[in-house]
Amino acid sequence: MTYNLTLETHNDYLHARITRQDSTENSLRYWAQVAEAVQSAKLKKILVEELLEGEPDTLGTYQVATSIAQLFSYHPVRIAFVDPRHGASTANSFSLNVTRNRGVNIRFFADCEAGRQWLAESAAN
Repeated sequence: MTYNLTLETHNDYLHARITRQDSTENSLRYWAQVAEAVQSAKLKKILVEELLEGEPDTLGTYQVATSIAQLFSYHPVRIAFVDPRHGASTANSFSLNVTRNRGVNIRFFADCEAGRQWLAESAAN
């Protein structure tokens, strides 16, 4: 395993912080771990802070995005995705579009505070 995943449960959301090396395999593994943790905690909001080196290729990005959609198809959640190293890169934009087109409520944010604010807004919805 070439990534580190830290999971912190807050009052109404799970904060997942991922560091080290990005790859298709690592992303598939950590998203599965995040899905398991949020389901176990019975939460519906996730803040994903991705601090990884490198990015998967286009096919890998597509595989990860479709996997995210499958993981959360039976457990609807709001996902605030933060990737300060790559920002709104082509790969991140593509991944978010694929995931959102499959019904997942995921948004990209430049920093964790903006993501937390969006997650907090959902309490009123």
